[in-house]
Amino acid sequence: MNIFELKKIFKINNLKELYTYLYEIKECKKLGSLDELIKTKQIVLFGAGRIGKQVLNTLKKYGFKVAYFCDNNKDIWGDCIDGVYILPPNYIKNNIKDTLVIVSMMTYVEVIKQLESMNAQYIFSDIDGTLGFLPCPNLYNNIEKLKQVNDLFIDDFSKKVYLNVIKARIFQQLSFGLSGNLLIHPIVTGPQYFDTEFFIYTDNEIFIDCGAYDGDSTVEFFLTMHQLNLKNSKVYAFEPDRENYDNFLKTIENYNLNNVKIFNYGVGNDNYNISMEQIQNCRNNNEEYEIKICKIDDIVKNEPITFIKMDIEGFELDALKGAENTIKNNKPKLAISIYHNSQDLYEIPLYLKSIVPEYKFFVRHHSNSTIFETICYAYVDKE
Repeated sequence: MNIFELKKIFKINNLKELYTYLYEIKECKKLGSLDELIKTKQIVLFGAGRIGKQVLNTLKKYGFKVAYFCDNNKDIWGDCIDGVYILPPNYIKNNIKDTLVIVSMMTYVEVIKQLESMNAQYIFSDIDGTLGFLPCPNLYNNIEKLKQVNDLFIDDFSKKVYLNVIKARIFQQLSFGLSGNLLIHPIVTGPQYFDTEFFIYTDNEIFIDCGAYDGDSTVEFFLTMHQLNLKNSKVYAFEPDRENYDNFLKTIENYNLNNVKIFNYGVGNDNYNISMEQIQNCRNNNEEYEIKICKIDDIVKNEPITFIKMDIEGFELDALKGAENTIKNNKPKLAISIYHNSQDLYEIPLYLKSIVPEYKFFVRHHSNSTIFETICYAYVDKE
């Protein structure tokens, strides 16, 4: 990317301009239709993680065969995913002219450098298996939904955050070790989750902490309530990882926390068990076990919930649907992560607006160096 392209990207001030620019790039780089490419080329998936597995499943569903995965992680070379081997990236060179590489990972900057050094032909994938000539094809293909979300925001800064986050996800090459992503750097704010600009807190707050980790957010919640001189706060916390759950119990003891109910469960839209390997960032320490998934509606039932926070590795939308009655009945403050999947940037706000039309929205980004930690906040005006 040259300095002139860099200036163009930074001058883009709204989603319409971004869409026009991306369309121009797409046309310049177009190598034929996607259908032609994936039908006539040997398909290789670069990235054997969660996104790679999803793309494999999607391609199989439509009858396309994947020759192999490649990955920079030497520890998994020779392993198989559903009968497809994971090989070193150098294997791409063996049949470069007849190979189409599908980049199936969230962070791709170094991978693109590798592929371009090989003169490899490549396209991008999204977490749901969507394919495109541009990174994050879901964002390009759903520009109208992105515009709908943008119109929901109550402040201009949210619109700037939203636009820059979208640009940063597409132009990840604008990321530097010392300064972070150049598009992200100007929009980073704090505190995370416990907003004091728009949120109003009262006595008797009941906080649901989904993705509770070791209790850090719960501690911060109680600290915020203490600083505001508010009383009788209560927490329901959900953490599926056993080690994190045990550490949370220690946090309760170390900080002498009262009115905390911690569940070693994940949250979703139904009650079922799932392998821990299916949840990103769950550690097993060479131990295999199943995780119980529950609906928030079934746990809190008639409790007057006032605040829900979620950071649960891409399961947020599913968990919100499992809390639909709780949200409709109580209209709690919400702090929901929308960075794990690109489609969460539009699906989560639009879903929340559909079930509680009174919700007001703002968005903030809380990580200086990465495209992660984008949070959608929602609240209703209390009479």
